Amino acid sequence: MNSVLNAQFAGGDGTQADPYQVSTAAQLDQVRNYMTSYFVQTADIDLSSFPNWLPIGDETNKFAGKYNGQNHIISNLIINRPSTNFVGLFGYTENSEIKNLGIVGSSITGRNYAGGLLGLNNYGTISNCFITGNLTGQNYTGGLVGTNAGGISNCYSTKNVTGSSYVGGLVGWFNEGSVTNSYWDKETSGKTTSSGGTGLTTAQMTGNAAKTNMTGFDFETIWSVTTTYPKLKSFVITQNPVSQTKYLGENITFAVSATNATSYQWKKNGQNINGATNANLIFTISNLSDSGYYSCVLTNSYGSLLSDSAKLTVINPFTLGDGSVENPYQVSNADQLNSVRYFLNKCFIQTADIDLSTYPNWLPIGDAANKFLGLYDGNAHFISNLNINRPTTDDVGLFGYTYYYNSEIKNL
Repeated sequence: MNSVLNAQFAGGDGTQADPYQVSTAAQLDQVRNYMTSYFVQTADIDLSSFPNWLPIGDETNKFAGKYNGQNHIISNLIINRPSTNFVGLFGYTENSEIKNLGIVGSSITGRNYAGGLLGLNNYGTISNCFITGNLTGQNYTGGLVGTNAGGISNCYSTKNVTGSSYVGGLVGWFNEGSVTNSYWDKETSGKTTSSGGTGLTTAQMTGNAAKTNMTGFDFETIWSVTTTYPKLKSFVITQNPVSQTKYLGENITFAVSATNATSYQWKKNGQNINGATNANLIFTISNLSDSGYYSCVLTNSYGSLLSDSAKLTVINPFTLGDGSVENPYQVSNADQLNSVRYFLNKCFIQTADIDLSTYPNWLPIGDAANKFLGLYDGNAHFISNLNINRPTTDDVGLFGYTYYYNSEIKNL
């Protein structure tokens, strides 16, 4: 029997110690057959394959289990049941627990006791949940919950809500229980009142303003500030770009990563960089003006996250000269000699003897792919302690590869 049940889920046995694992729309639909079990959602779920979702639980068969979304989302929840009571992802719950779940892009039509997440919450708890989309009902209709007789905490709704009586931006009717640290958008919902919760403007609920206005939300471990509304940290930046100091002519890489990111847009000083749409931003520093602050907007089905800004400081390794024939870059130490490789078509003049003992295994300047095409005038100076130990490398020397008459090395 257990093997038959387990086959309907991604894993687990439905107990508190080993909850059923829900990773697909079909598995979510099976929850209705195990109304007292424990569940964890292990992936984002798209319900577009269920064009008219049947709510889980009704007045005669209530959901009394525990559902942990694990900070995942459910998208494309569509319900069109204008003559049905107890409408939502869950219809009717009793002594249940629903937590850590986002519902995005939902469109729900029901009769009475209609909510985006839940039609009627009877002595159950709901925490760390959010919902977006549209909701139409008649009586006891609320963006998150139609009627609440349980506990709601740290939730929000931006749903547009339409109904007849006992209609609220977050909760339609508050029978008993509690609503704490929970909010609705007064503008997107079209509702200035709710039977529980606090109404805020869109500006108060988005961006960094959410941290100030959505009191009680844990923005350290549970919620993320985004460019729009807060999102559960299933979509969280795991690597931010790091500030760097580089010489003019060097290559630089800024890297960013986030769980489940699907697209990237890099910015410099707050402005989009054309074509910079990969997880890594890699380029050769060609101008001192490349200095600035670099950040990235990462996007997935949750929305968008903005990375920390990383400062790029560009230093010209050559304090004298401009690299032209008339005014060559002046090379006076080992670090400047090493920087010649970043300016392969420029002109240089050595102005002092150079000791390369700080470079125990010198990398030749130029290779077959990046040839030295410039002018190097040793100016009668010498270079000492040139050591190279690269037995498997071709084109080895102080300079590795120069090309025909396009380069000149003299007086060294």
